[in-house]
Amino acid sequence: MQEPQSALRRMLKELAKHTALPLADGNVFFEPLAVVPNTFGFLRTLVPAQGADMPALAELLAAYGKVSAALDGGAPAGAGGAPAAPKGGGKPPAAGDEPNTLKDKLSPLGQVALSIYREEDGAFSAQVERWLLSLNIEARWWGPFTALPDQTWHLGRKEVEGTVEQAWANLQDAQVTPLFGAFPFDKDGREPATQEKVDAALSPKGTFWTGVAGDLGPVLAKKGMGYAARQSRRGTLALPSQMMPALRRLAKLRDLLYDHEGKPKPIVVVVKPLPLPPDRVGPYLVLAAYLQVGQTSAFGFNQRPDWIPLHIEWWHPEGAAAGAVFSPDGLSKKVYRSLALPDAPWSFYSLLQQAKRTGDNWKWTVAAPTGEKVAVTFEMVGDPWEAFSVE
Repeated sequence: MQEPQSALRRMLKELAKHTALPLADGNVFFEPLAVVPNTFGFLRTLVPAQGADMPALAELLAAYGKVSAALDGGAPAGAGGAPAAPKGGGKPPAAGDEPNTLKDKLSPLGQVALSIYREEDGAFSAQVERWLLSLNIEARWWGPFTALPDQTWHLGRKEVEGTVEQAWANLQDAQVTPLFGAFPFDKDGREPATQEKVDAALSPKGTFWTGVAGDLGPVLAKKGMGYAARQSRRGTLALPSQMMPALRRLAKLRDLLYDHEGKPKPIVVVVKPLPLPPDRVGPYLVLAAYLQVGQTSAFGFNQRPDWIPLHIEWWHPEGAAAGAVFSPDGLSKKVYRSLALPDAPWSFYSLLQQAKRTGDNWKWTVAAPTGEKVAVTFEMVGDPWEAFSVE
């Protein structure tokens, strides 16, 4: 292509020769042909009237040359032509730039294809298109010039898709799968999910979301605090089938457990006590039912019940209990009886496992001072387990 007798140069010379029609002015019979020299006027800029040099072609050939050298194993083409920063070093991303560790996992061909897909300003295809526009070449004649960027994209696309698929599998295996095998993310999990494990998989600044930003973010589009499939002129990449639904569910869970600064925040479960059991159990009056998690409690009396929020500080061990308050007839003394769990991670959800559920109602059974069984029932807004599912 750089040689004076390259196929591209020969083609341009032939086109310039056969579209430079010497038409006589004022001849009405030549009017239909007059459009030809105007349509191909750019060829007069590309192909000088005399000599073999084509200076206007130099910018295009420079872009071709840089990419060709990178694909042949020379200096990386970076974002489609400019030299890339060395892996693991170089200039850090500018403020507001998304990290792009995906690029470091790709071959030079994959890097060029990725920049084309992302429509970066320095992408190989963007350089060629700017050159075409600078010469006012109509889009219908772009084919011979854009063939190389198009072919580069098609050859590199599979590598980009395969690298994204592997990166997603690695993130799942390292952070997501271990977390969702622990309690309460898995109701039958033997071990509770530690804060360290939750932080790694769900914290906005944790290993998982940092990896998503760097390894998957370059082929996705930011949408609020989450991601959506990137729309590109090159179409849509073939992403792992369940990746986008899983990312949405994980983002929802992340927002449940953390604020935007990455600090843990309480899970709020809204409950309402249902009517108390009979006022009297033997010689004891039943004064109230209660549900307690850590430092927050919801009490139900024989009055019109209200909805009460319980704040579950999941990031440290706390106790949980469901119980009732009794009083001996005619005395001011209060006797508490409960199903109580000691301080432990996720104790509220362990308490839920000991309840009998009917719709939105959760019922625990406690022993009154007389030994008789008393039901303590609370209605809850929604299913407290649902948030932990990524299905």
